[in-house]
Amino acid sequence: MALKTVLRCLRSLIVFTKEFNIETRNQVYKLHAICNVKDETTDFFSNCLSIKLKDRQRSLKMLVRMLEDGTFKSSLKTFAHVIMPLVDYQVFGGKTQQANSRDTISYGKDQKVNTIDEGLAVYTSFSA
Repeated sequence: MALKTVLRCLRSLIVFTKEFNIETRNQVYKLHAICNVKDETTDFFSNCLSIKLKDRQRSLKMLVRMLEDGTFKSSLKTFAHVIMPLVDYQVFGGKTQQANSRDTISYGKDQKVNTIDEGLAVYTSFSA
C-alpha cells in the first residue's frame, strides 16, 4: 500500500512540475514521457503497480524503447536516481513483493526469467 501511494505521488509530482514549468533540483519534470494519466496501459507507474507480471514487463519494455530513442538523453542522472531503483525493485524484489502480498499469482520460471531479461535490457540501454 505504501509503494502504491508513493508511486502515485511521484507520478503526480512529475505531471505537476511539467504542466506548470516548475524547476526542481532533480529536474523530475524531464521524466514526463513515462507518465500518461489518460491511458493506464501506456503509463509506467500504472504498469509498475499492476499485479500482472506481463504489465510490469511491459513497463520495462517501455523504458528500453524510450532509452533507445533518446527520450531521457538530457535527464540520465534523474532517471538513474528516480526510475532505476524501481527497475531494481521489479527485477530483484521478488521476496519483498511476496511479503507485501504484491504477488498473489504464482508464476512459472519462464515468466520470471522474462522479467529478468527485460530488466537486463533496461540496464543495457541505460549504460549505452
